[in-house]
Amino acid sequence: MVFVATNWNVLRDSWLNMRQTSLRLGMSSSTLRNDPKALNVSIQDEKLVVDLVDGRTLIVPLDWYPRLAHATPDQQCNWTLVGGGYAIHWPDLDEDIGVEGLLAGNRSGESQKSFERWLSGRKPRD
Repeated sequence: MVFVATNWNVLRDSWLNMRQTSLRLGMSSSTLRNDPKALNVSIQDEKLVVDLVDGRTLIVPLDWYPRLAHATPDQQCNWTLVGGGYAIHWPDLDEDIGVEGLLAGNRSGESQKSFERWLSGRKPRD
């Protein structure tokens, strides 16, 4: 999933408000019991590996996120946690991935046309 300019605190607050409203309305079956927050991120053997603060580790195929798959090792390692760990941001790639999306098994939502436009504007990979 790619977000253009996102205020992560607003996004987090909105999500928390929706979650509280859902609980009040009795819609708890899809609500996560733990707040999933990332602690560490790495790329290993063509996999995106995300360690969560609760001790779980998420491992997904790197090709689910084409920008990460086409990045240099230096670009892949240049990430920051945003929203207190609710998402991961790669500034060199303009890529943002939410932890809940990873838990849900969501691949990148970027269109092929958008990805090709981004790829054509990049320097060749080392």
